[in-house]
Amino acid sequence: MMSTKFVEDAVILAITYGLIALRGVGRIDVQPWAAMLLGAALTVVLGVLTPQQALSSINLNVILFLVSLFTISSALEVSGFFSYLAYRLLVGSRRMGSLILRVFGLSALLSLALSNDGIAGSFTPVIVSMRRQARINVKPLLYALAFGVTIGSVALPVGNPQNLLIALESGMPKPFVVFALYLLPPTIINILITYPVLLLLFSNGAKDDVVLTELRRPEEMIVNKGLAYTALTVLMILIPLYFITDIVNVSPYLTPVTLTFMGASVIYLLSGADRRSVANNVDWTTILFFIGLFIVSEGALE
Repeated sequence: MMSTKFVEDAVILAITYGLIALRGVGRIDVQPWAAMLLGAALTVVLGVLTPQQALSSINLNVILFLVSLFTISSALEVSGFFSYLAYRLLVGSRRMGSLILRVFGLSALLSLALSNDGIAGSFTPVIVSMRRQARINVKPLLYALAFGVTIGSVALPVGNPQNLLIALESGMPKPFVVFALYLLPPTIINILITYPVLLLLFSNGAKDDVVLTELRRPEEMIVNKGLAYTALTVLMILIPLYFITDIVNVSPYLTPVTLTFMGASVIYLLSGADRRSVANNVDWTTILFFIGLFIVSEGALE
């Protein structure tokens, strides 16, 4: 005979993932993060988990890591650096096929170090804004972004929260070296395969010209050079530090999470008048989604 807790959790999972799966059907318009938070609340209210169990199920390493990485992405977006990159891609591309390749390659590269969620959240509005600067169809570019951040995030532990969770909780020695050694080759293979697939999917428009309607100097897109340089400097320092602390056991307190947290703290310290904008622009809904996901998942395992 099924226990009451099993039935309750089955109902919670059905409601949570049902709302996510049926989003856009009829009048159902519940954001995934809101559905996940509802599931987390029901998990506690119905007694599947106690409040203490629910709180302890939240992996603070992952949450702190996401907040820190999203802060770096937010700083690059608020400073105008992502807009600068997007405009450089536009002016450097004569055909849509070339622009698709550039967006795909850049998003894959950025997601290696800035998390696929952060790049997807920060770069999507920048891609959409390209419609104001050129007569182009942004749909293939959004697909290129989606494929790029998904594939590029595989190769390193900081590419996505799942990778970080595996790196931190599995106990594997030197996770950055192990990830790069085993996952970088298939990542490169997938990148080489996916671009022709994107061209095939959008073959009708891949040969279209990229016609600029707004001519500006790319440097004008950066609205806060100090913030852009600060965020880029932090990122350039963090990437080698991840590998150095992975190979050389400098201190047990120097982990990808604490290093990234320090980098985010420096950005907030030096961001001046844009400090609040950087904080407000962090993708907090994704943070809430993962908090809810940890609680719902723990309830399912009980």
